[in-house]
Amino acid sequence: REFNVLNPENDFEKVTATVRHITDHALIYMDVEAPSGGFAPLDLVRMAAEFETAIHPTVTEAFGAESDLDQNERVIILFTPAVNRLTPEGSEGYVGGFFFGIDLLADRTGSNEGEIFYAVVPDPTGIFGPLLARSTLLYSLPAILAHEFEHMVHFNQRTLLVGAEGQDALWLSEALAQMAEDLVGRHLQEMGDLENAQKFQLGNWRRARRFLLEPKAVSVLATLPPGTLAERGAGWLLLAYLFGHEEGGSLLREITASDLTGVANLTQAMGRPWAELVSDWFGAIYLDGLPIPVRNRLRVPGLNLRHSLSLIDGQFPLTPIQLGRFSFSRVISLWSSAADYYIITAPTLGGLAMNLSGLEGRPPNPASGLRLLVVRLE
Repeated sequence: REFNVLNPENDFEKVTATVRHITDHALIYMDVEAPSGGFAPLDLVRMAAEFETAIHPTVTEAFGAESDLDQNERVIILFTPAVNRLTPEGSEGYVGGFFFGIDLLADRTGSNEGEIFYAVVPDPTGIFGPLLARSTLLYSLPAILAHEFEHMVHFNQRTLLVGAEGQDALWLSEALAQMAEDLVGRHLQEMGDLENAQKFQLGNWRRARRFLLEPKAVSVLATLPPGTLAERGAGWLLLAYLFGHEEGGSLLREITASDLTGVANLTQAMGRPWAELVSDWFGAIYLDGLPIPVRNRLRVPGLNLRHSLSLIDGQFPLTPIQLGRFSFSRVISLWSSAADYYIITAPTLGGLAMNLSGLEGRPPNPASGLRLLVVRLE
């Protein structure tokens, strides 16, 4: 059949593809123009099986069901070099795939009127875009499918069923999709499939690491699409922290099916103000795993942050600045909903006094929501 696929000019091109494999919840299509050296038939069978047994049940249980506009009871996964062409020349990474909400709006120009993911194809000689080996995509595409499937579910739950007027905030929408990757990885871990679990989880850990290397320079409230990798890491880490503290298992589904946006969506679901949520979160992402007594909200249940992040290069990336023993003064700038970290050593004799102020030593602007979290380490 023919499909309309987005092109680099933000228009649509026609591609022709044939069915290569069918499961209970997926139809695998391959573009007839896909270059040689691509996926073997067994590769498509295995990816479809992973979608069927791990991705689809995990995502729908956590976030809700997808729509069925075309009434075929399946999601179409279209592998096409049209996606390869979306990566700008000279890019460090590549566009691996996407879901386009227009496909679920039957009256829109370019709509394929059905549930579709678009995914890259192996291109070992770079005919259509960056050089992409079959082995590279076999490793990266499963997580991309989980990510984009959550976006598809999100569109159904928020736009089609609830009738929200617009999409959710970029940072929260992406955090939800990254939680889908994480949850599929956790499912595979529980099944004892540690090698495949890593395919779904490593991307989140790497993005979180970028964020923790310099948290004061990253706002979790990413505003400019598509958001940096560090911003994506912050959003996922915040949502994973809140997910670990929820009771009853409904947080992700509630956020997905809300017509509220961003901060309002998350605070409504948690029943706590934003400043309080992020303050505890910033404390937890440093304190988690340290052998000191802290209240429960200053831990990150279910992630084991220090151990997991240290596996990448042997070090935990968040390293507070050491101050104290003598008088000190620090002047810094912070992004919205960002934090900076210090370990302050009290002088041997005498006490310790701290003052947090706004510009030029004046009281902070109340609208800034500036907060100071103090934790005794020894």
